[in-house]
Amino acid sequence: MKIVVPCTFFLGAKKRKNFLNLNTYRNANCFALNNAKKQYKEAIQGELDKLSVFRMIKPQYRYYLPRKCDIGNVHAVLEKFFLDALVESGYLDDDDCKRVIGADYEFVEFDKDNPRCEIIIKELA
Repeated sequence: MKIVVPCTFFLGAKKRKNFLNLNTYRNANCFALNNAKKQYKEAIQGELDKLSVFRMIKPQYRYYLPRKCDIGNVHAVLEKFFLDALVESGYLDDDDCKRVIGADYEFVEFDKDNPRCEIIIKELA
C-alpha cells in the first residue's frame, strides 16, 4: 500500500513553511509541537483512510525534497508524526518494535513544486 504525505509543514507563530526536521522539532516549544502533530494528522487523514488495519509493518519512505537538506533529520520527525497518526487513527495497535519492524528511507529527487514523501507500507506476517 502506498500513500503520499507532505514533508514540509507550517510551524510556529509566523506560520512559516518548515521541513519537519529535528532542528525545528528541537527548537519549538511543547505546545507548538503538539499543535503541529495534531495538524499533521488532520492533513494526512485522507491518505490514512485509504489504509487497512495492520498487525506488523515495515514502512519504506521515499523523499522528494524541495532543496538540499539532512534527510535523516527530516525522516526522524516525519516518521514519528506518521506512526503516531497511524496509531491514533486505529490503523496500528502501537508503534513499538514488535509492530514496526524497522524502516527504510531514501532520497529520490528534488521537487520544488511538489515536495512530499511517498510511504510504501509492507505488511509482515
